[in-house]
Amino acid sequence: MAKPLTIGARHFKTKKAAEDACRSILYGYPQGSIVTDPDHRQFLDDLLLRHHDPVGKIGCGVLRYEVRQNPAYPSQTSFYLVRVDGTETDFSFIRCITPTNQRYSALEAMRQAIAPQVIAVVERAFAKQKTATCALTGIPLGSRQEAHVDHAQPTFLDLAAAFAENVGGWDMVQVDSGDGVIGTQMADDRQREAWCAFHAERANLRVVSIQANLSLLRRGRRRATGGAEDRA
Repeated sequence: MAKPLTIGARHFKTKKAAEDACRSILYGYPQGSIVTDPDHRQFLDDLLLRHHDPVGKIGCGVLRYEVRQNPAYPSQTSFYLVRVDGTETDFSFIRCITPTNQRYSALEAMRQAIAPQVIAVVERAFAKQKTATCALTGIPLGSRQEAHVDHAQPTFLDLAAAFAENVGGWDMVQVDSGDGVIGTQMADDRQREAWCAFHAERANLRVVSIQANLSLLRRGRRRATGGAEDRA
């Protein structure tokens, strides 16, 4: 059953409705711009108070919010805050809406660690030709912007769980999401290198269309995992 959610003065019937409200602000501004609407600013203030570490994020006080390109995933856009002392950091609206646990944080960090491998698959697919083909539907893909990368068997969740088991469980995957860290990253260099090598050796990555990745494949993953999605 859907649970209502309150963020400041705004009430949402479902978590998805709250996420959609966040996305409407995030994608309503061009990358590199400041959030100027006072209502949007107030909503982000209220949203940030739901973060698992609001004091750490807010610090000495938020001067402004910005919408920027995510350096780790250039096709994605993220919220940033700039404090009154000039320091800055990013923050995830998903984390503010849905409390995180160690497994979630580890998965997020592990996804970010293998981002170069994912990007390389797309680059290779378009390196010698102007189009690529969706591995699932056979539909031609005219540009990199039309392509996503999917884990065929084994899934990303399968690989991540196997690596976590090898190192002693999810609690042993060291993560960092502090200032100057984009998103959540693996904190231990040797562990990150080991995970990247583990993934490179075992992953079966394929280029698919955005529509296939966000509809057909996602529905299949949710059925197979009882709701937990695998996304590259």
